Amino acid sequence: MFAFRKFMTTVVFLMFLGAASLFFGGTTTFAFVVYGDFGDVPLGETNVMIVQITASSTNEITLTALGLDKGDSSEFSIKTTLPEGGIHLSPNESVGIEVAYSPTVLGPAGDTLIITTDNLWIKGFIYLTGTGVEAQAPQDVKGILNFFDNAVDTGRLEGKGKGKSAEQRLNALRNMIRSTENMLRAKDKKQACGRFDAISRKIESHVQGDAAGELSAKVSKLIRNLGCK
Repeated sequence: MFAFRKFMTTVVFLMFLGAASLFFGGTTTFAFVVYGDFGDVPLGETNVMIVQITASSTNEITLTALGLDKGDSSEFSIKTTLPEGGIHLSPNESVGIEVAYSPTVLGPAGDTLIITTDNLWIKGFIYLTGTGVEAQAPQDVKGILNFFDNAVDTGRLEGKGKGKSAEQRLNALRNMIRSTENMLRAKDKKQACGRFDAISRKIESHVQGDAAGELSAKVSKLIRNLGCK
C-alpha cells in the first residue's frame, strides 16, 4: 500500500467512439491519435490503465511492437510484453495493453504510447497524460488524530499525571501520532510501524479516560492494516 496503487480503467478504443478511440483495420486506415489521462497521482504511487485495442469487423491485424516516445526517461511504462511474433487480432477481437504512470515530480507529465502493426499503413498513437501531486497521509491517520482531538475536547481523554506533566504526556502522544504522517508520505513503512508500536505501548502510560481503550483499538487496527510485523 506504500508504493503501488492500481486501478483498472478499461478504455475501449473503437473508431466510432470519438476522441477516446483507436480502431485498426480498413483499407484506408492510417494513424489514429487518441488520449489516455491518468488524472492526479500522488508521488510514490502508481496508477495503471488498460488500453483496449479492437480490430475492425472486416480485417485482422497483428500488433508487432509497443513503445514510448520518451523511452526509459518516461514516468510512464508499458507493463504488457508482446509475445514473439506479436499479438494477432481477428476481426472484432480485442486485447488489453497495460500502461502505468508513476510520477516522480510534481506537475503535469505526458508521453506517447506508439503501437506498431504488421500493416505499414496502420499505426496507433496514444497520448498519455497525468499529474503528479503531493502524497497525502492515509485517511486512517487523520481519522485517529480527529478522534484524539474530539476526545480531548469532550473530556473523554486526558493526560496522565498532575498539572503540566499530564498536559505534556497528552501532547507528546499526539505529536507521535502526527509524526507518522510524514513517514507514510515518504513510504517508510519500517519507521512508521516502529512509531505506531511505540504509540500503542505509550497509550496506557500517557493518557486516560473513556476514550483511551478506543484509541488503542484504532491504533492496533492501523498497525494491522499496514501489515506491520
